[in-house]
Amino acid sequence: MASFVNSPSLSLQKILSLIPNKPVNGFAVASESHASTPLPTFASANLVEPQRAKKCHWHYTNTLGIIQMKKSKIYLIVGVVLFIVISPVLLTLPTFDELFDFSDTGQIGDTIGGITAPFINLLGAILVYLSFSEQQKANKIQQEALLEEIRSNSNERTYDSIVHDIDNLRADINDFKFLNDKNIVGVYALYKFASLIQNLNEAEQLVETSKKPLFGSFYFLFVSTDDILIRINKSDLNESDKQSLHKKLLFLYTSKIFIHSEVIIEKYQKYGIKDNLIVVLIEMRKNINSFIEKSKI
Repeated sequence: MASFVNSPSLSLQKILSLIPNKPVNGFAVASESHASTPLPTFASANLVEPQRAKKCHWHYTNTLGIIQMKKSKIYLIVGVVLFIVISPVLLTLPTFDELFDFSDTGQIGDTIGGITAPFINLLGAILVYLSFSEQQKANKIQQEALLEEIRSNSNERTYDSIVHDIDNLRADINDFKFLNDKNIVGVYALYKFASLIQNLNEAEQLVETSKKPLFGSFYFLFVSTDDILIRINKSDLNESDKQSLHKKLLFLYTSKIFIHSEVIIEKYQKYGIKDNLIVVLIEMRKNINSFIEKSKI
């Protein structure tokens, strides 16, 4: 380290200029705004701590290495260019031996062309192959991105469509009317309808009621719920979106339809009524309730 500090070939000012303008170990380096302030000379080099001097040397040698590398590349490029320019002149000069006499420019041209042509053609073929391969990769990536965008847009439309169907089901539940009474609608109307069925004690009355428009409206709510559930399960949506839609649908079903439907269906089962409408209704209830138990939603 002492030999480095006392070396006459290095200037402390030159070394310090390579260090960022920040205080190092309590020693402030001069900034551009204080360029007029004289920097310490080697007479005061003893003020520089050994650790900082070592860091100065590293920055200096690293910078010199980079500069030398850049110069080497420049020299190589210049040398190649000069050789290409000068070689035809040198090779066409008169020589002492006919073996090395290329004064006839046609011969040297044919020689260089004959030697380099196969390599150039091979290089061209390789470059064409690489270009074609990269183009194939780019086309494949573009095609996959396009398919993913189409799939994403399709899934988004499917999701929005199912949400719309759930909203329509909610509106149908809220519009459900008991015996065309405008004051009895929605969940309360379902409760009144379930109470009506519960109070019927004859099979004929139950069969007759199942043929009325009121029962048809109730049946429609069940069909809509089952259709939406099947549509969700058969869609190509990811599991997160499916689960979100399941929660929306099954919350609506369990909170507004389930209790009243159980009363109505159990009443028909008690009397052993196997009307086609009732059979389908029982099967749909079985599918929906089975899904609720499996999913634990």
